Amino acid sequence: MRKMVINMKFNTEQEAALDLLEDGESVFLTGGAGVGKTSLINEFIRRHPNRPIARLGTTGNAAQLIGGQTLHSFFGLGARIHRPHDLRMDDRVKARTRMAKCIIIEEISMARIDHFQAIRDRLYGAPRGFGDFAGYQLIVVGDFAQLPPVIPPSEAAALEQLYGPQNHFAFQNRYWKNLKRVNLQQIHRQSRDGAFAAWLASLREGGPTDLGFINERVGQAQAGATHLVATNAAANRINAGAMEHLPGGKYRIEGETKDNFQERNMRVPSTLFLKPGARVIICANDLQSGYSNGSGGTLLKCERDAKGKPQAVVRLDDGKEVTVGQHKWENAFYAAGADGTLERRVTGTYHQLPLLPGWAITIHRSQGMTIDCLHIDTRGSFAPGQTYVALSRASSLSGLTLEAPLKKEHILYDARVRAFMAEGESSRVPA
Repeated sequence: MRKMVINMKFNTEQEAALDLLEDGESVFLTGGAGVGKTSLINEFIRRHPNRPIARLGTTGNAAQLIGGQTLHSFFGLGARIHRPHDLRMDDRVKARTRMAKCIIIEEISMARIDHFQAIRDRLYGAPRGFGDFAGYQLIVVGDFAQLPPVIPPSEAAALEQLYGPQNHFAFQNRYWKNLKRVNLQQIHRQSRDGAFAAWLASLREGGPTDLGFINERVGQAQAGATHLVATNAAANRINAGAMEHLPGGKYRIEGETKDNFQERNMRVPSTLFLKPGARVIICANDLQSGYSNGSGGTLLKCERDAKGKPQAVVRLDDGKEVTVGQHKWENAFYAAGADGTLERRVTGTYHQLPLLPGWAITIHRSQGMTIDCLHIDTRGSFAPGQTYVALSRASSLSGLTLEAPLKKEHILYDARVRAFMAEGESSRVPA
């Protein structure tokens, strides 16, 4: 049976951004949670099926989610700190780089200043032409208010020796200014709750935030709410306790791994234990089947499809019943093909039901999700932007409750990010 094609509708702001990409501009695509950055990039790729595009992620998890390759692997960066203007690279790296016409890097906020320098230097080491990025179109995507780079203290001093005091972020690199900033501002996730959307925007920008507004939501979790917590230990404890209280035996669903697919990049565990009646959260998009990443519901049963593969019947919180089949995740890399084209080669696959116990998940795992009924415990937040990531998963204030009052110390915010965002606050794509 052929799947129907679902045409996405884009607003004026997004269409203007797409026009810039169509013109071959090198762009920093940013905006708060829920503005449609990923949807826009997917549409750009869909429109150009024959264009040699390398889609990269700054982490293994980010690369796996987009079916691409890690930044480090593609450019052969290794674990060392990159020195400015080091153009040396392996011949294979040079060949596959030169085959790409467009390079898209997702979650750019997690790239360090030397990583961005390495990108620029690799492009100049394998030039396609002239210009700011040696004839390549470079598109970097992300929000520096959400996910910061991880820099061990032992490496921070070395970075500062090479790039200057307190210079850690990609946007602090001297070549960052060659990207055109596209700041999407129309929020889709909280489109039905303007007051909440405006409050989240203030939180993201690090400006004065009325904590009383959000602390009115302190109270008991609503029925069916997903608990969002800071650590894996807290999530596991809540899920295990709730699962044990359900009657009956557990389903044991084994994932299928083929060739090279590392466990740390698995969106859901290779062995999944669930019971009928369990709260579940779906970790994949299938608009035709009626669910999306973050959809919550109750597991009715697990069964086998006509091919003997596991599937689950879930009653979503809106009352609709959906059948969730196995999802396939791919581990891929790019290489220069024999005919001189850029080839995407799959080195491993992972099949599993895209479900997690839905009583609790971590803030990190919730990245990209939209959750309608949410209970948040920000205690234990350990990274700048983490509280914003948690709160911005909610689609409305009415579907959100807090375990404890939000305090100023929960809102970790880097002053360098605040200054950078303030510089580009007027950067809006002309409609």
